[in-house]
Amino acid sequence: MRAESEIGSLELGKRADFIILDRNLLTCKVDEVKTTQVLSTWLDGNQVHGAAP
Repeated sequence: MRAESEIGSLELGKRADFIILDRNLLTCKVDEVKTTQVLSTWLDGNQVHGAAP
């Protein structure tokens, strides 16, 4: 897409789509994964769901 200057990593000035969870899925217990909550959702660098950081 030749958009390397706009996307592809989390850096100042680049667009970003990501979520923030209430726990680290890489370190939590397997049985806790199913109760994980999304705290906020970000699309194109703008928060679209959740409380302000």
